[in-house]
Amino acid sequence: MNLGFKWGNFDFNAYAFASLGNDIVRNYERNQPNTNRTNSYLGRWTGPGSTDSFPRVTIGANSNNLFSDFYVEDGSYLRLQNVQLGYNLSENVINGTGVDKFRIYASVNNAFTLTEYQGYDPSASTGAPIGGGIDQGFYPVPRVYMLGINLKF
Repeated sequence: MNLGFKWGNFDFNAYAFASLGNDIVRNYERNQPNTNRTNSYLGRWTGPGSTDSFPRVTIGANSNNLFSDFYVEDGSYLRLQNVQLGYNLSENVINGTGVDKFRIYASVNNAFTLTEYQGYDPSASTGAPIGGGIDQGFYPVPRVYMLGINLKF
């Protein structure tokens, strides 16, 4: 989805995309027994009468790393990928400077992601043809802030 408009000397552009209906496996939790866990594991099973939404912590022969639907989540998301706000100086201001157009702008890439996925990034993928939908624990896409100037001579 693209959105863009101009008002006076201001311009605004935004680009968002979504992925709906896909499942993703938190494989980094299953295959990495020595990694830190999220704080959701504090609600683990600790004995009779406690919650059973997370398995008990164990270092036994089956350290709860066998594949099950516990590690599968809805990977649907909506990401605001790019937002940009710009301002064009009027021709009255730049007359006689040799500049035909002067525009300043601020931009944010990867502004936010709306998802219920517990991992870092619901779009995590190796890019390999086999293995899509398996999160191996990749770092999330960084948020980037930019300020810029466009000059036309």
